[in-house]
Amino acid sequence: MGSLRDLKLAENALEGVLPGCIGSLGQLEILELQGNKLSSLPDQLQELIHLRTLNITGNHFRTLPMTVLTAIPLIELLASKNALNGSLFQDSVDQALHLQILDVSSNALTSICEADTMLMPALKTLNISNNRFASLPDISSWSELITLLVGENKISTLPDGFTMLQNLRSADFTGNDLTKLDERIALMEGLEIFTVAANPLRDRKFLTMNAEDIKRDLYSRLKPVVVKDTPGETVEAEDQELCDLPAPDDWVLKASGTLDLSSRDLSELDGDKLTTFTKMHEVRQLYLYQNSFDTMPAFLSIVSHLTVLDLSKNNIVKAITEPLRLPHLRELRLANNKLQSMDPLMACLIAPCLQHLDVTNNRIFGSLPVLREVFPDLLLLMASDNVITDIPAEALRGLKVANLSNNEIARLPPEIGLLAGTLTSFEVEGNTFRVPSYAILKKGTEAVLTWLRDKIPNPDQEAF
Repeated sequence: MGSLRDLKLAENALEGVLPGCIGSLGQLEILELQGNKLSSLPDQLQELIHLRTLNITGNHFRTLPMTVLTAIPLIELLASKNALNGSLFQDSVDQALHLQILDVSSNALTSICEADTMLMPALKTLNISNNRFASLPDISSWSELITLLVGENKISTLPDGFTMLQNLRSADFTGNDLTKLDERIALMEGLEIFTVAANPLRDRKFLTMNAEDIKRDLYSRLKPVVVKDTPGETVEAEDQELCDLPAPDDWVLKASGTLDLSSRDLSELDGDKLTTFTKMHEVRQLYLYQNSFDTMPAFLSIVSHLTVLDLSKNNIVKAITEPLRLPHLRELRLANNKLQSMDPLMACLIAPCLQHLDVTNNRIFGSLPVLREVFPDLLLLMASDNVITDIPAEALRGLKVANLSNNEIARLPPEIGLLAGTLTSFEVEGNTFRVPSYAILKKGTEAVLTWLRDKIPNPDQEAF
């Protein structure tokens, strides 16, 4: 059945291991196995390179082969009501680049992953309700998250990066162990539903409040900032985004290795202080989100173990002006700045392990450069809402995820279609080209790449 795309075997009497011959269904896109007694998935599942949806709800799985499932472009994984326990992503798996919907509710899981961070940039819905979670990893990279359902667990604090999720609309923390709320929730303009009932909160009134009332109350607690206006004169800042700044010496390293210096109205870092701090602590993630930096501090190279650097929402026009070596950097966030080009970044930043680059909502114009010539491990490029006019196929080669929506791209080279199998998420809506049409765009990446490939006289030629 080489052309089979949809296989539904729900509510049967399947038991034990799913047969490995499932791997021969090379065109399969949807596999529904819910309501059986299956306990194991075969390694041959990784041969299903077109599989988008896997539903194994209501079976007997205790673990899932996430190394296999993350090797294919799986978009939807439904695995509630099983016997999953321990960590969902085991064997040091710390990224799932394509997952958009993940439902592992009603299991016995205690953690998402074994690492401090989990890279899931496409995730839109996460449901881990009714498990045994005590905490979540840093979720700041889950920039597309819309719905977060974590009710009936043992979570005692909001996860790192929660207040940075600009697209989050609904969050349910019912029945956990929260004792306080972060005042910065007041600044989450998109959050429409926020439920914290049945938590041991110090302020019991939050238990019955809706999201707007909670945000209104938390906003009243944000401390005004005193900023210099003219020499010898101060004024009270009214911009809510600059509220609640900690004392200048309040540098605290979190258990995940995160140093969060966000929202402190910083325009520069104290190099001596950073040197002393890094000698005492191993900083792996540095958040400088929402400050006043106009470039990346060159002396960040002293943070030798840095894996995540967030400089989003600053005033950066030229990313970097002198060489900066960050040998372990995996994720760089420069969204919501004033960048006009990525050339300085490519010329001065030495980051051979960089996998995720976010330059969303800047002013980058012209042709998209071939970033992987400088950053050979780059897999994810988020560059929507810029003024990019041209995307050569070579610039996308090797990338798995590329978001170039809302730019000024006038034409898509047909050769991009030859990247099917590697480029698994390609978003280009909101540009100026007329073909392919919106009807094709809304069908998803595979449809777009197929359309482009069909425009090449010899579509079987080798890609580059």
